[in-house]
Amino acid sequence: MVPLYKAAGAKAPQLFILFLGLFQVILINSSLVPKSDLQGLNENAVVLETKCLKAYKQGSWTAADKCNICKCTKDNKPQCTNKKCDFDLLAECIKRNKARSVWNDSVSGKICFCNSVGEVECTKNKTDQTV
Repeated sequence: MVPLYKAAGAKAPQLFILFLGLFQVILINSSLVPKSDLQGLNENAVVLETKCLKAYKQGSWTAADKCNICKCTKDNKPQCTNKKCDFDLLAECIKRNKARSVWNDSVSGKICFCNSVGEVECTKNKTDQTV
């Protein structure tokens, strides 16, 4: 019987390195990695802070619960709303707004989003990230 790694054309060290890489991915995504207690949301604190330091620094985004809205504070720390979500009303709001949970209103220049009770809320202007 031919070993699996030979049948796949790989050498034993390559297969071992691949296994270690997969194990790290599983470990990182598992509950063994400490999670943040950031307002009870289900995102890893490191992931949230990375979002602040990268593309989301100037805006807001929908949290892992697909309901609450997160933004970055001036010291690049994530801050999320902690609302009791009505997912039926929220889904209806998102549907009415072309499947977007957060968007820029081109007419008013405001950043708008569907809140936890299915209503549209908007910031004062594009530079005001208050949610």
